Amino acid sequence: MIPIGQRVFDQLARLSQHTVAVVDGLAIGGGAELALACDFRVATDRARIGPSGVGLGTIPGWGGTQRLTKLIGAARANRITRARPQLEASTAVTWGLLTSVAPAEELQQHVAQLIGNILHSAPIAQQINKQHIDTATGNSQAIIPKPLAGCFTSYADDFRTGVPALQHKSTPNFLVQ
Repeated sequence: MIPIGQRVFDQLARLSQHTVAVVDGLAIGGGAELALACDFRVATDRARIGPSGVGLGTIPGWGGTQRLTKLIGAARANRITRARPQLEASTAVTWGLLTSVAPAEELQQHVAQLIGNILHSAPIAQQINKQHIDTATGNSQAIIPKPLAGCFTSYADDFRTGVPALQHKSTPNFLVQ
């Protein structure tokens, strides 16, 4: 079971598409690890998140320990994997475990705005940006040769759309691929 979970969560973390975990309530143990495998983690102000491994006589087995350490640092990762607090959303966002927090009644609007901002950006540049961050944090095995040059040459349509829109203070209309 553990090797399957590791593969699934690693594949999720390495998707070229952006992934968003939405937490409204508890994300404990496997739920926390699932959220950690996503690019963005959005929660309601009433959410709580944390690992449960050592309380069950194990550790987070699906890559959660490594992802947690990369996100919040070793000292905080040690604290929440060993002392097992369930972090309130306000603390989790301050620590960098969550991307953002919204009141429960505004969650759908908040997530829609995040996704809308992503979808209305240059898709090729978004993918290259994600690859850069994934490579820098060890979430990807990809080596990206001259990625910025790729934005300007191979994906010139996005560039030709984005720069004039910026100059004219208008919204670019990128083609979604």
